Amino acid sequence: MLTRLLFPEAFGLMAIVMVVITGLAMFSDVGTGPAIVRDKRGDDPAFLNTAWTIQTIRGFVLFLTACALAAPVSHIYGEDALLSLIPVVAITALIAGFNSTAIKTAHRHMWVGRVTFMELIGQIAGTTVMIAWAVMHPSIWALVAGGIVGCATNLVLSHVMLPGVRNKFAWERSAAKTLFNFGKWIFFSSVLFFIAKQGDRMLLGNFVDMAMLGIYAIALSLSEPFIALNMQLARKIVYPALSKIYREDSSRIRGVYYRSRIAMDAIFLPTLGALAAIGPLVVGILYDERYIAAGVMLQVLALRAAVNCLAEPAEQCIVAMGRPRWVTLSHVLRTSAVLIGIPIGWSIGEIQGVLWGLVITELLVLIYFWLRLAQLVILDLKREALAITLIAVGYMFVEIIITFVRIT
Repeated sequence: MLTRLLFPEAFGLMAIVMVVITGLAMFSDVGTGPAIVRDKRGDDPAFLNTAWTIQTIRGFVLFLTACALAAPVSHIYGEDALLSLIPVVAITALIAGFNSTAIKTAHRHMWVGRVTFMELIGQIAGTTVMIAWAVMHPSIWALVAGGIVGCATNLVLSHVMLPGVRNKFAWERSAAKTLFNFGKWIFFSSVLFFIAKQGDRMLLGNFVDMAMLGIYAIALSLSEPFIALNMQLARKIVYPALSKIYREDSSRIRGVYYRSRIAMDAIFLPTLGALAAIGPLVVGILYDERYIAAGVMLQVLALRAAVNCLAEPAEQCIVAMGRPRWVTLSHVLRTSAVLIGIPIGWSIGEIQGVLWGLVITELLVLIYFWLRLAQLVILDLKREALAITLIAVGYMFVEIIITFVRIT
């Protein structure tokens, strides 16, 4: 709907803004959320209030830093609109800093339904404002307004809807020490994860114009929901479950890990394989001719998403078993591959070369995680081969249907 109300450049500009905001968030991530889920004191009010205090301070720092970066970023990309867009969008970081730790408590105890319902209301509120604004005043500010409203809705609901400690400012020295000790590896991982995941948008902004970057953002918007949903399931269900099993009986973790992946693999992998086959058709149905180039991009990005869906649960298993340093090293690998691969990919095949470079990057990371799982005596190569086969099955099934339709 929004692509018909707005213009491709709006999505390109918003992609740059979100790179800045997301980058700041990850550069300041000290791992309070994963610590609450994993630590034995995760339900202790003193521990939770210390984590909340750190979180709110971080929100203020993010907002002020974003304001300071607006001018330099605007100059780098030659877009004056970024001067005002970045500080206003950064308000979302300030708001999110006050979210209740009840969200993390819900993740710890796997109360997935409550958190999902809360987030769904926030999404509906934000999307409603976004579309209404775009209808009345078609501009990039529709995207900004929707994001702020959605974030504010989540803030209110986190304190009202979810059971848990009513947060207040507090500082317990031992809790802070525990949080920072655990969070140091999360911090390094987050910095590298940001560069790896957002590096394509940062570097492409120097190779293509805002319209093409906006089209690329549309292709991402069709593939990345699968990555995001898989990540949510891995981090909110698989990680808490494996953390609990590891605390209680580590000998069961291999079986639980692969059982927890059965439904995820069966849903995501064939679907993404199918999407790789019909990318142009999907884009042709959903968008007008201005975005037609996103179809070919989507085919490759769907394969990248499929590989990522294999890697994410493995990463959470490794963290649950107390090896966050290994995950940090995986982000070093992913970041290096992105920074080296994108310029090389562009020189070989321009945008398609970049896309295939991203797929290769995810494959390297997946192989790394397999080697680490083998060290932990977790890896089952037959099970992993079956998962890869599901991608091919989804692709071939759609190709057969398309061929049959053409013949008849």
